[in-house]
Amino acid sequence: MATRGAAVRGFDELAEGLQTLTDTLCGSEEHRYAFLYWDAIDRAGHIFGPGSQEFHDASRAALDALWDGLGQLRDATVLITADHGQADVSPERLDYLDDLWPELPSLLSQPRPAGSSRDVFLHVREGFAETVINQLALRLGDRADVISATELFDHVGPRLAERLGDVAVLPSAGRQVWLRQAAANEQWFRGHHGGLDTVETGTYLAQLIL
Repeated sequence: MATRGAAVRGFDELAEGLQTLTDTLCGSEEHRYAFLYWDAIDRAGHIFGPGSQEFHDASRAALDALWDGLGQLRDATVLITADHGQADVSPERLDYLDDLWPELPSLLSQPRPAGSSRDVFLHVREGFAETVINQLALRLGDRADVISATELFDHVGPRLAERLGDVAVLPSAGRQVWLRQAAANEQWFRGHHGGLDTVETGTYLAQLIL
């Protein structure tokens, strides 16, 4: 959906991607729009944490590459942004819901949650949503908010409702929750996003006029 009608070009290094971008934009007198995404900053945050030196280095390297690689552009507006922030997390600050409440899996209609360990969406068997909310809230205390998933949205259309799940578990700052029976990257992530903490939901928009 996002790339319909576009020419898509892959690249291995940011400098290569920037060169492709500038060649494309400079190769025509027509108005053009290009979108470039670089994943190394997000990856460094997940592996080492957004407070790490590795995250700082990845961010600085990307900005240096942008500075060096955009010099060929003229009469172009460049917008730089991130799609989200990250929160520092740790496997030591992780609650497995099925450890806290071993009966939980028997009340789920799907064994694997949707979302991530910072925003867990559980598909619950019909008639048991309130039970799951109350029991998980009791066991998690202030380590997470447990609510009906529909409370997060003003309106839930049929396509979203089909995927959303019934119960949302939103960990407090710096924490994760998940199911041990569906264990994944929560076991080694040091940075993550998906929750409602401002460090995850906030971002910035920088404008360069060349």
